[in-house]
Amino acid sequence: MDTLVILLYCWYNMSTPKWKKLARQREHTLAKEQKKYSDFLASTKRLHKKKKISTGQYVPPQPLYTREVTPTSATSCGGIAHKKEPMKYTGTLIKGIATMHKSNAVPILNKQQATDISNMEN
Repeated sequence: MDTLVILLYCWYNMSTPKWKKLARQREHTLAKEQKKYSDFLASTKRLHKKKKISTGQYVPPQPLYTREVTPTSATSCGGIAHKKEPMKYTGTLIKGIATMHKSNAVPILNKQQATDISNMEN
């Protein structure tokens, strides 16, 4: 009886692991798919035989339409937009520009603002 238990135990422990069985199954499926694909390629090669190349001179096909008017180039029409004039301050409202904290430029509108900014501490 003990011998039978030992033999069953050894047989149970010596079976193929599940991961190995799954790997074999994947390999078998992949091999079937590759054979199926190679058979498909072989059948398409038989259906699509190469055409013989003619040794005659190439003649382009005739166009379906002809152009009546030749288009004018963009340089001949003078362009589509004019250059914008640069903006300039022409008024007398701003008297100057002062520099405040961290090089911040501030417009000066009158003498009082100029003295206030110069008296400010950093």
